[in-house]
Amino acid sequence: MFLDWGKEMYNLLEEKWITVQSNKETSKVSLIELLEKAHEITDIIDNPIVRVSILRVALAALYKQYQIKTPTQWIDLWNKGKFDIVLDKKKFELFNDKNPFYQSVGVSGQKNVFTIKPHLGGNNAIFFDDPQRLYSMTYEESAKWLITHQMWAVCMSPTNLCIRDSVLTRGVVLIIEGRNLFETLMLNLLCGEHLGDPVWERTKNTGLLDLLTWRSRKIKLVPDNGVVRMINYMGGDQVLDVDDPMLVYVVRKGKKFKLKLNYEKQLWRDCDALFTEENSLALKQLYALYNNDHVSEVANDKFKKLKKRFSIVGMIITNTAKIQHYVSQTFPVPEMLFDPDKNITKKGEIKSVLQYAEKLSWTIRSTFLKQMNIKAEQRRIVIDNYLMEYWSSLEVPFMNYLRDVFNSEQLIDLCFKIADKIISKIVSDYWNEDSFKFNQRCKEAFFKIKGGKVDGS
Repeated sequence: MFLDWGKEMYNLLEEKWITVQSNKETSKVSLIELLEKAHEITDIIDNPIVRVSILRVALAALYKQYQIKTPTQWIDLWNKGKFDIVLDKKKFELFNDKNPFYQSVGVSGQKNVFTIKPHLGGNNAIFFDDPQRLYSMTYEESAKWLITHQMWAVCMSPTNLCIRDSVLTRGVVLIIEGRNLFETLMLNLLCGEHLGDPVWERTKNTGLLDLLTWRSRKIKLVPDNGVVRMINYMGGDQVLDVDDPMLVYVVRKGKKFKLKLNYEKQLWRDCDALFTEENSLALKQLYALYNNDHVSEVANDKFKKLKKRFSIVGMIITNTAKIQHYVSQTFPVPEMLFDPDKNITKKGEIKSVLQYAEKLSWTIRSTFLKQMNIKAEQRRIVIDNYLMEYWSSLEVPFMNYLRDVFNSEQLIDLCFKIADKIISKIVSDYWNEDSFKFNQRCKEAFFKIKGGKVDGS
């Protein structure tokens, strides 16, 4: 439901601009339909960073509407199974002269509209784009990429203090996933006293609700006969020093940092950080809800039988502020983590398995890197390729371990076998007397890690 203030040029509560899937069919809905029909919608279907951005706008609306402070209020809304929400239509006009949605008035500096759409590797590589429409966007596209840019924009120059990274840039977003959009939104809706307002209500920046829809850039879309070709663009507000509810944080040497993506390191290798509830507010709440006696007593079967999983979304950004690609991956959450008596043991297991796999990787690198009988500048590339194969071979077994298909001892044994296979392949591909000796040294190191003895010559 929304308050009617008269017909506007392009209103996000009326226009169907969000692509969704329901009953295996795709369709488009408005923002208000997305919320009111969330229990009927399976998911938002779009680029992962666009999906995250629309989820954040939806969550900001829900925080403002329901103001859930306790687990009891949370489970009552969960059991209800749908949202009833009121939004003011006047505040969702995309081209309003005085208060355009998620934009600013009086902005100088003109740029092409594709400034707000992420680039891959350089200014000429615009992803998910039709080259025939390089210089304009539809209103639907403009709305999606306006919201996304405000949350994911990259600072192109570290020395430019006027334009900083957006809230989610260079971070890792963790989303608890449900069976439909209602469940996904609920599982990421945090209980508590949350300060601030969403961008369409904001008068000053004070807290979490401001952060969800942060205006990191001052942007004004310029409509032009049904499309947007140009925008006005300036730096926006400096981000509040508040933990974002959807980001993963890690503590190093007593200081908290955003967990960052690494191009050379698959994301699952950071699972010891991802599964630590202190690093994610949403995951921390999920653990708490499953161990709350009242919630357990009154929750419906949909909550009790929930298949626990979360997705991770982020962007790989180079040192020169170029976006290489985005990452989107879903992880099952082991049931043992929801048992207070087994939680610490399981997290310790996950950490030990990952440390063991890292030791084997380091052994391969350190043994062969300096001694392979090829040109020095080629050695690192060659070893990196072999190690990429090693880690790629471990990903599926590790996911099966998280699903309790097999235990940590079986996974460790598999790590050893895959590593042994890789060094044998290196020796086979680059065989000479020295490489055979290094093969033996590597195996000696492997068995030392495993606590066994070396076979053979």
